[in-house]
Amino acid sequence: MGIDINCSCCAGIEDKQIFYFRRKLLDALREYVKNENYEKELKYLNWLYRDDEEDKDRVQSITDEERIEAKELLKEKDLDGLFFWICLEEEDVITPYQAGRFLKTYDKIKDYIHERFLNLSIIRHCYGKGHNLICW
Repeated sequence: MGIDINCSCCAGIEDKQIFYFRRKLLDALREYVKNENYEKELKYLNWLYRDDEEDKDRVQSITDEERIEAKELLKEKDLDGLFFWICLEEEDVITPYQAGRFLKTYDKIKDYIHERFLNLSIIRHCYGKGHNLICW
């Protein structure tokens, strides 16, 4: 199960976002942030796990100010690039700017993903060629 992705310019450049990797990317980001001791950002990421009753680090509540500050800190540290991919829906368009942000973040967290991320080539294509990706 996943979302189909095609390049808006190149025939034959297609992929499928596998939902399984959404969680893997978020897990890797959280592990990276934890190891870097970014407390405010970690609290926000742990809040994203609030519905996972088995997660021992989940945070049940966070203020709007804490969320805003954590998002700004993640952006300043080039750690916000995964979120568009994690929240991807059908009919979304992935821009080269988003792909570039993703690649910056991915480069920092890649050692925390314990398997090969299968969609990297289409994201690199989007960024490198300057082509949008269409999701359906």
